[in-house]
Amino acid sequence: MNVERFPSGKLAVNAILLHIAMIAFNTLRMIGQTALQFSENLPYRHKGKRKRLRKVIDDLIRVSCKLVYHARKFRLKLWCHDPWYAVFRSTYLAL
Repeated sequence: MNVERFPSGKLAVNAILLHIAMIAFNTLRMIGQTALQFSENLPYRHKGKRKRLRKVIDDLIRVSCKLVYHARKFRLKLWCHDPWYAVFRSTYLAL
């Protein structure tokens, strides 16, 4: 999350940034925990039983997509052949 150093010398600003980082971290963790429930759709298989939450979150953040503006609307188009597409879609529908 890169909040090891605070950008401001004022404590009130640093407190606000710390709360924003906390909300972002907790949201990403909830998404990652939900994605781990769909372990049969995860694209990588290995002998270990544990799948790292950080790795799952990183892979979900990096799902290939593009932002399209058409008919006065913005749409997010996902590439359906992405190996993480099934997990991303299942997680999105679960939330």
